[in-house]
Amino acid sequence: MLPDFSPMKADTCILFDSETAEAACLESLGAQFGLEAAGASQSRHVYFDTFDWRLFAEGYGLESASGELRLCSLADDEVLAALPWKNRRAPAFASEVAEEGPLRDALAKVCGIRALLRQAELTAHLRDFRVLDAEGKTVLRVRFGSYAFHGGSKPFLREWRVRPLKGYEAEAREFCLLAGRYGKRQKGPGGHPLTLALQERGVDPFRYSPNRDLGFSPELPAYLAARSVLEHALEVVEANEPGILDDTDTEFLHHYRVALRQTKSALGLFGEVLPKKETDALKQTVGALARASNTVRDLDVFLLKRASITARLPGAFNPGVETFFRRLKAERRREFKKLCAFLRSEELPAGKLQWREFSTRLASPDFSPAPGVSVYTVACANISRRYARILKRGGKLGPGSPEEPFHELRIDFKKLRYNLEFFRSLFPGKEVGYFIRHLRRMQGLLGDLNDIKVQRDFLTARLARLDLKTRDSANIAASLGALIARLEEGSLRLREGFPAAFAELADGRMKSIAGRLFRPS
Repeated sequence: MLPDFSPMKADTCILFDSETAEAACLESLGAQFGLEAAGASQSRHVYFDTFDWRLFAEGYGLESASGELRLCSLADDEVLAALPWKNRRAPAFASEVAEEGPLRDALAKVCGIRALLRQAELTAHLRDFRVLDAEGKTVLRVRFGSYAFHGGSKPFLREWRVRPLKGYEAEAREFCLLAGRYGKRQKGPGGHPLTLALQERGVDPFRYSPNRDLGFSPELPAYLAARSVLEHALEVVEANEPGILDDTDTEFLHHYRVALRQTKSALGLFGEVLPKKETDALKQTVGALARASNTVRDLDVFLLKRASITARLPGAFNPGVETFFRRLKAERRREFKKLCAFLRSEELPAGKLQWREFSTRLASPDFSPAPGVSVYTVACANISRRYARILKRGGKLGPGSPEEPFHELRIDFKKLRYNLEFFRSLFPGKEVGYFIRHLRRMQGLLGDLNDIKVQRDFLTARLARLDLKTRDSANIAASLGALIARLEEGSLRLREGFPAAFAELADGRMKSIAGRLFRPS
């Protein structure tokens, strides 16, 4: 990144591995070319990204430098969006970028509700030169750049960016050929300083992945596959604990809870190859870990969905809505303190130790009651059974069906999704992608329906607890009544759309794909 000068599109980049090599190159070039200084700058660059590096994964870098907040392309250093920014701290969330425009839109699209964290801090020393021929004419421009970690003295990157001038392409080629004897010559701008800084520090932005493909082979014993699933889920739980305690963003708790649910699901679907007594005990422990965060997560979801829940509500209900959500935030603060106390208690480390010891014992076939069963056999049996159950249950439902069967069907869909996530590598090809896409559509509808039920029950419970003698409570009661009515309308619309959505999942092509893919050989 070269923020303190006008952007420089380099045709060629020369990378040097030491100051000595760079000095030797300069001495050699001095016999044929002259160098005339054209400016110098030192700048500090603070890079931000989400915990799971969402911007980096999309090829973006977000930096604060020289009084601006900039979103840049990691491929070619192009500044895609920028705005004045005097604070070295990034906005915690995209919504904190006050100015509407490309920067806020891009951050909102990529980062969603994840917070922006400081990920790297670099110091750049940049010098611009005009390269002169024997007659003193400028034939090309070159920028010398060195980058070091802030507070450090030794650069991890030394580069020259070469831009030829029109009509002097031959001189530029000669310059680059000579320089290439001392450094690594490559076309284009070279690696982005952020990318190279992460490589220097051994940071892998893609190491954390809550739904990583575990790469099972069909013949792998199922008990070893179970061990991999449990170990990965424990890694996700532990990776998210600091973010929960810091209350950085709500996604830390969400990922933590998903990993716990996946663990309980895995203990069930691998049941035939796991020892029953130890498995049941671990299920109880994992369930207790999840229950400790139930209330905070329920409050988080409700607060996050405030805009959609209250959309199009008449303005007369605003006072009650404001008071209600203010109380919810206060309740969330109280419940969060309880959650933090649990996370710092002895119960969590004891539960994780039990989890880790269970996984360790799975390294031996002696711990499994069925060590000869392959993961492919378990996968096909579970997916086929779960899909058949979904077809049977869903085929009986319609817009007028009670809520509980819809809830049970949603659970079946969630377990089927976990199966497909665990075993995705066993079923390569386009057909399984088609199957999963249709599955997600139906699960999305059922998830929205369940969200409405949870939100309605949440509001109904709080309405029942109100003391209607106070003015605030009367306003809240009226607002909650309106919100509940609005949720009922949404539930009705979703129920009316259920038959058509379910028909897609149960059509002949889906059944044919399931029959071919998930049948044990």
